[in-house]
Amino acid sequence: GLAVYSESNTFEDVIPGLTFTAKSEGSTVVTVAPDSEGLLETVQSFVDAYNQAMSFVDAYTGLDASENASALAGESVLRSVQGALQSSMAGAYAVGDLQGTSMLGFSTQQDRSIELDSDKFLAALSDSPQDVMGMLAGESGLFQSLDGRLDMIVDPDEGTIAIRTESLDDQIEAFEDQIAADEARLEMYEDTLRQQFTNLEMTLAELQSMSSFVTSLFASMTGSGSS
Repeated sequence: GLAVYSESNTFEDVIPGLTFTAKSEGSTVVTVAPDSEGLLETVQSFVDAYNQAMSFVDAYTGLDASENASALAGESVLRSVQGALQSSMAGAYAVGDLQGTSMLGFSTQQDRSIELDSDKFLAALSDSPQDVMGMLAGESGLFQSLDGRLDMIVDPDEGTIAIRTESLDDQIEAFEDQIAADEARLEMYEDTLRQQFTNLEMTLAELQSMSSFVTSLFASMTGSGSS
């Protein structure tokens, strides 16, 4: 056999992609085989995450239980996410004898969710494991397509969400400036009204004083005429 040495009990790259850890001295037989069930579980997790994302978009862009517009109704970013997911799933992937994700067991439902036929997936994996991996994780595969499309949305600097967030921040700032300006105008208008009210009170007081004077003068004149 081939003698392999390591400074620790961990051996890496003896077989590309595999790492061995020696537990004790002795001999053993190592069998390397595809983990079909593990891969199926991973792909099913992707399906579940995809469906949760689609459900989230539908829940927050449609109508709520009271038939009122939901919180993010009309928000284009969420529709962009939904479109990216759908476009990736509908891609014309072709690797070997596999043509399209439907040959892996994927199917799109009327509510835009997807389902995975586990038997069909495992059969394809058994017949053409390299083609299945190429369609899923290859350079032109499903996951690479999703990664590219979603990166355009979630990129922290130039992604759709970042740009939309910046736009909303600008709008909020503009609204805050407008509110501050309106409050300043209202304060000035309030001061003006208070001054006008004060002036009216002063005028009223003067008129009342004049009225009392005229009344007193008239009474005095009337009294003098009678005598």
